[in-house]
Amino acid sequence: MRPIFSYDAVVVGAGPGGSTAARTLAGAGVKTLLVEKRQEIGAAVRCGEVVGPRSVMARFIDIDESWVYQDIDELWLFPPGGRRLTAHFPRCGMVVDRKRFDKALAIEAARTGADVWTKARVTGLTRTPEGIRVHIRHLGEDRTVSARVVVGADGVEFLVVRWAGIRTALGLARVFSAVQYPLTGVEGPSHTLRFYFGNTVAPGGYLWIFPKTGGTANVGLCLSPALQKGRRAVDYLDAFVARHFPASSSVEMVMGGIPVGGPLKTLVSDGVVLVGDAGHQVNPLSAGGIVNAMETGVMAGEVIVEALKRNDVSAQRLEAYDRRWNDRAGNLYRLHARLRRMYYKLSDADLDRLGDRLEEQVRGRNPDDLYTFGFAASVVRSMAWMIPKFRFMVGKET
Repeated sequence: MRPIFSYDAVVVGAGPGGSTAARTLAGAGVKTLLVEKRQEIGAAVRCGEVVGPRSVMARFIDIDESWVYQDIDELWLFPPGGRRLTAHFPRCGMVVDRKRFDKALAIEAARTGADVWTKARVTGLTRTPEGIRVHIRHLGEDRTVSARVVVGADGVEFLVVRWAGIRTALGLARVFSAVQYPLTGVEGPSHTLRFYFGNTVAPGGYLWIFPKTGGTANVGLCLSPALQKGRRAVDYLDAFVARHFPASSSVEMVMGGIPVGGPLKTLVSDGVVLVGDAGHQVNPLSAGGIVNAMETGVMAGEVIVEALKRNDVSAQRLEAYDRRWNDRAGNLYRLHARLRRMYYKLSDADLDRLGDRLEEQVRGRNPDDLYTFGFAASVVRSMAWMIPKFRFMVGKET
């Protein structure tokens, strides 16, 4: 019989959420194993590489300039009509090297005491009277790890959520298709994020240009598969690049899916907790989730520590994590998800009118205000009263 490794907690996935959860657990004295399917943490990044401002990121990790490309001071938004809307938000975010950033987070987890296995693919979970057995293919060998708690941080593969029996749904309206090129030869301001909207550019979503260094940038888009009209996401991106950056070149393409349908009803089951993309903890409007992943990694870790102290890792005990997440962002994101569904129905003319209104609402605001329930509700009201087809939704949405 093969030996069974024993841990208090196994964290599946060494992205920002998983590594932060592992560090939180290990830092509290919990015997923790962090497993990553790839042989190198941070490889195959599926991300635009934009994170929160320094003040936010410093809550989770010491800022290392080696993984910072740019600080962001400004946003340019281009509705379909082509007029540029400008929002000045000094130091509102950073563009980072995700490969180095993810690796730094995993190193912090290891320094705190977590064991880290790379090239370790989880193949299943088995519940036992003592807890959960995690089946792992590690370095070509099948291994079994016993754990009291499993943290699912495996992203959009959604393996842990299915094995745990947590209900999830990903119809075409609840997921974005995303594709990105890291391009050279991209001109433009180095501290500005550029966003393009419209049904001919990225139906139901948006296109981005995120500056890096030396004339390079991440140029990508996300869109609703339900609105693609027979074209692939990469077809929309290729058309934009050919029109705006004909002399650019890229040696890489990044593709993936983003769960933008809003929060799950629950993020826990007996002995299992979900964090980050695996728990659909993505902003349904911006499709961003890195800061959320780290925040939920901390939340989940803290709730698990208390549950282990009480020797109770039942779903009922772990639901404290659900409550913390809903108070922090879950309830707001449910409103954002409804707003997203309204957005799918907008024509290009509607988007131009909405852009004009948003410019007025954003001017002079602190960027933190944009992520509040009140701001989202004001956007809903703007959409409803400016665009007659949504007026019947005002009471329902706000």
